[in-house]
Amino acid sequence: MPLYITLWKYTAEGFKDIRNTASRFKAVEKIIEANGGKLVNIYGLVGEYDVITIVEMPNKSTLVSTIIKIAASGRIVPKTLQALPIEEFLKKLLEMFRIEALELKNKSNLSGQTFIKLF
Repeated sequence: MPLYITLWKYTAEGFKDIRNTASRFKAVEKIIEANGGKLVNIYGLVGEYDVITIVEMPNKSTLVSTIIKIAASGRIVPKTLQALPIEEFLKKLLEMFRIEALELKNKSNLSGQTFIKLF
């Protein structure tokens, strides 16, 4: 299943109800599972965002409806990214760009060095 990372920020309303965070995390996990997903991990953050979730979801459409259900309380604002294993990411990158090694011979003092050119 595709892997998604969501960065969450508490709203002012979310901070007012911070004591119930543990029960909200359990509710979030139930919403994810009810939509066919799996909560891979969840972390509290120090910085611009307050929480990060890593989830597997069947597809983007299911992810969007799940995020909307979670954020509907008005206590948290999401920013979601799709994550790809590095091997898959590199494969897609190579498919998008034809990589050609150019050897510069006798054209400059860089003779014999290989350079990568992206088209």
